[in-house]
Amino acid sequence: DLHDEIKWSDIWSEYKKYENGIIQEEEYLNKIKFLKKSLKLLNKLSYCKIIFTVTDNNKIHTKKEIEIKKWHIQNMMQRILMEMQKQNDNLAVVFIDPLSNKETKLFQDIYKEIFLNDQFIDDYKNLKDTLNFEPSHHSVGIQLADYLAGCFNGFMKNFPTSTEIFKNIVYPMVRKNSNNNSLGRGIIEIPSNKEVREKLREKLDGIIYSSK
Repeated sequence: DLHDEIKWSDIWSEYKKYENGIIQEEEYLNKIKFLKKSLKLLNKLSYCKIIFTVTDNNKIHTKKEIEIKKWHIQNMMQRILMEMQKQNDNLAVVFIDPLSNKETKLFQDIYKEIFLNDQFIDDYKNLKDTLNFEPSHHSVGIQLADYLAGCFNGFMKNFPTSTEIFKNIVYPMVRKNSNNNSLGRGIIEIPSNKEVREKLREKLDGIIYSSK
């Protein structure tokens, strides 16, 4: 059904069914074709920069969960602002998928606190002052964000299909500096960690310099 939402988890579920002989290969490949065509739509936009924030759970045992969430939101807001400041009249509106009532309020409060009192940013004038929530089944943007997150997660776990899609479709749209470096610009480890940064560099070098 054209009106049914397809999530990244649905595509992964189709792969497991195919792997276990429950469905034919064609059914799984049709989902992959749909995924690729959907992500390629981003290339048709006049402007698209993708930003990923990454946490290695093995490196954050001493950190509180709320601190980690705040750092993810803060880094995302800072990078968006850097992009928006290229023109004074730019304005970014941030949407995320609805959460539980408790989590929704927490994220709204974190966003507002950073907006008003970021220790590094004086004025978030190019960002809307509130965080917005939009159900994924009503939002193409949220659905594409789900695919991007799933693809990046699969790439980090060395899944071949995810890696191929990330290399050929996603990575060219990831935010980079003038030297074409995405680390710290479009791919940011949270919190800052030299060891995690180096692992990310090795992973990215593996696709950037691969001819396959």
